[in-house]
Amino acid sequence: MKIGLTLIAIALTGLITGLAFASPLMLSELDIKPWIHHIQGSTADFEIETVFANFTVLNSNNPTSEVDDLSVKYQVWLNVTNPSDLGATLLDVNFAAAGEITAYSGPPLIGANSSGGWGWEAEGALVDGKWYNLTWVNGTYPFFDRDGNMEPFPFEIPWQTGYWMEGVQLYQRHVNGTVVATYLNMNGTWTDVTDKIALEEREHGSGHSLKNVVADQMRIFQTYVPDVSVEFDSDGNEIQVPSVIDAGNGTQVSVKVDSLLGTVYIQAGEGYFNNYWKPGESRIVLIGGTQEFGSWVNFNPVDVLNSGSITFKTTTFNSADTDFWLGNNTVQDNWSYANELKTVELIKDNNSYIYNMALLEAYEFSVDEWNAEVFLEPR
Repeated sequence: MKIGLTLIAIALTGLITGLAFASPLMLSELDIKPWIHHIQGSTADFEIETVFANFTVLNSNNPTSEVDDLSVKYQVWLNVTNPSDLGATLLDVNFAAAGEITAYSGPPLIGANSSGGWGWEAEGALVDGKWYNLTWVNGTYPFFDRDGNMEPFPFEIPWQTGYWMEGVQLYQRHVNGTVVATYLNMNGTWTDVTDKIALEEREHGSGHSLKNVVADQMRIFQTYVPDVSVEFDSDGNEIQVPSVIDAGNGTQVSVKVDSLLGTVYIQAGEGYFNNYWKPGESRIVLIGGTQEFGSWVNFNPVDVLNSGSITFKTTTFNSADTDFWLGNNTVQDNWSYANELKTVELIKDNNSYIYNMALLEAYEFSVDEWNAEVFLEPR
């Protein structure tokens, strides 16, 4: 069906329906979130290097051919440097170690029938020759079942309420890396506008697919962290569990872990971990935890470690210390990423597999109270 109304017209019609004796609402009377224009600002381009890693197989008495109840404890040291003349705030670090990591461009291929999608916002969209630049949003993007049928979002987002937004929301669904449909949020309803919409050529970025993952963790540094970790029991009921991580040297530190996302939240700011990097500063950031393996995995992590080499993929995200708000609904982006991808050799020491044993032999180390930073002292 051809779309014959702009979102502005639809919005106003919906608002005045049933109000025959009321004055017509003017566009200026709507509470509209304005469109924010982004321009590129100055950035602090961090550098990152994995300088040490230790993977220890727990429950080593179990047969290595069985992964049930097997786990790998890991500790990784990342040398994070700010070579710029701007101070910057470290926002997060994402680390993974796997037997195989492959670069890709566009959506990843997860399996023979992999599917997914990506959503974004734009200042407007041209559909069937008509310009749309206003819509009602509720914070969610389309949700599809395995057969590609759109379904209601599986859960509510209690902190997100609907609002009018200047601009539009778009979503493209892909199957096996190929875009199969484009959707436009039309006044709160996701509508298939495939072959009806004029879109600029978009870069969907690139990434890496991981196979046989031994360790995978994101650490987020922020002023607010969840009080407890979140897990689900066998009936699907949410349960909350405090988390403790072994920081090494016999020290255990309480941290906040979201077990569903493999994310550790580190409290940052005054009185907590200092995640501000001064110009030219270099510090060692800690990644640490335990990866559990059960019947759901189709590989043995011990085999990956016994191969003698492993590949690391590390990404950091930071925000430079510059003014980002320019007024007139315009901001300048001052954030940047740093990436490292490298394959290293491991040295086996009993049940541990170590990268850069020489560093451990030359230095003693300690960990801060936030389980976020490593300090080295010559032996």
